[in-house]
Amino acid sequence: MKQRFKRRQLSRATNERRRLLRQSGAALHGNMRGLGCHLVAGDSARKAGMADVAVEVLHGVGNALSSANTSVQLIHGRVADSKVKTLTRVVHLLDDHKHDLAAFLAHDPRGQKVAPMLAMLDGALTGEHEALLAELAHLRANIDSVGAAVRELEVTAEDKGLAIVESPHAILAAATAAIAERAAREQVALAADHDELPGAKVDKHKAITILAGLLANALDALDGAPAREVRVGLRAGPGTVEFQVTDSGAGIAAENLTRIFGGGFSTKPERRGANLHKFANFATSAGGRLTAHSDGPGHGATFTLVLPDRGAPAAG
Repeated sequence: MKQRFKRRQLSRATNERRRLLRQSGAALHGNMRGLGCHLVAGDSARKAGMADVAVEVLHGVGNALSSANTSVQLIHGRVADSKVKTLTRVVHLLDDHKHDLAAFLAHDPRGQKVAPMLAMLDGALTGEHEALLAELAHLRANIDSVGAAVRELEVTAEDKGLAIVESPHAILAAATAAIAERAAREQVALAADHDELPGAKVDKHKAITILAGLLANALDALDGAPAREVRVGLRAGPGTVEFQVTDSGAGIAAENLTRIFGGGFSTKPERRGANLHKFANFATSAGGRLTAHSDGPGHGATFTLVLPDRGAPAAG
């Protein structure tokens, strides 16, 4: 009787354990499915951001190549119409009269026109030279833009969800150094206000690209502004690092605070280029975000870049 009772107890205990194991297994399966969906969603967002970056980069390459082609056509036209041909004819004429050059210049009607012709050629050729140098500089800038865009595309293509990480302070220093010479030339005061973030790490290449671009935009926004200051900030967020770039320039209208991140949007008075769309996509592909704040035209603007802290310990 006692043995039968013990067997029943053992059977009930075994069945209860099996039930608990089934529940635990179901819960674990559900958690794994949820984690899988989260990872797939995160990966999809990253890939979507990468695709947007690639499209934006290729669009920039197309614009740069189109501008470069225009420069080449202008250079070709100037060379084809150059006054050098007239100078060549004058040189040949003087060479034909090298044995009686003084008499030719003094008494021959053609020789009497040589001095005024040389003065005219001096002005014309100097103008051609300056125009060609300016167009060649423009051409070189466009070629550099293509090279930079290709490098950005290579970085995007190599992005496998892993990033080369660096301390936020080093990244901020590198981005500031990239515009320091221009800031000094344009008499813009650069100020920094940042927290100490020991152990923090963020995506190096994307962060530097975005911050250097935001700082260059900030300098653009100061054109004509009475106060000429750009302030950079660095703060810690919950599992994130927050960079801020604030300028005392033109400001942004409230209706444009989100529109400026759209592809192709530009407002010349606010001097915010279409690069903001690319920077926002870079931030998304790095798992972060880029936002803007302004109290309106004439009141400056602040751009905040939030990136995941890759140095933060994983939540356990």
